[in-house]
Amino acid sequence: MARNSLADACGRLVGQIDEALAQLPAAASDVLTVVKDMLGAPPDLVVRSVSPHVHLMFFETTVDQARVEQAVLQPLARSPDANTFAAQVSNVRTYGEAVHALLQAQVLLVRAGTILSTSMDSWPHRDPSEPPSEIVPQGPHTGFVENLQANIALIRQRIRDPRLRWRRLSVGSRSHNPAALVYMQDLARDELVADVEE
Repeated sequence: MARNSLADACGRLVGQIDEALAQLPAAASDVLTVVKDMLGAPPDLVVRSVSPHVHLMFFETTVDQARVEQAVLQPLARSPDANTFAAQVSNVRTYGEAVHALLQAQVLLVRAGTILSTSMDSWPHRDPSEPPSEIVPQGPHTGFVENLQANIALIRQRIRDPRLRWRRLSVGSRSHNPAALVYMQDLARDELVADVEE
């Protein structure tokens, strides 16, 4: 019986330590750095500084930037210390919650000691048709479109995982068409990614 009590106490202590370590630090710049690192600093992650101590974070591929301007930036311009905006907000308490909010197409308002999130999602409006040469019996029946930003948004809509990584590329010696190398960090070997990119 004593062993079970000791194991339970140790389990609770480990949980408290994990929770304390996961708590967000007071400095907004520390939050920005850690969240960027957790996501692999993707090219579509936008960090906008409203003031030296107030910052916004969001994915430009999944968020309606006009709504961000109207519902968040304009109220902040009038009063940088305001706690209410023209949008519903939620408190974010940990790094994991911050990353999850970004992957759900939310905007983070990062301040010293507090982080607020609000939904401003803007997934692709046109439902891409299934490619006629790649018909599959199971799974999603959508195909990529001509716009790279929309394609990244489609991938983010299906795979909301912080280990998703992508890099911008330019393909063609004359056309320089924009392209993306997309992979899962925990599944793709680094040398394979480097070979594909080369």
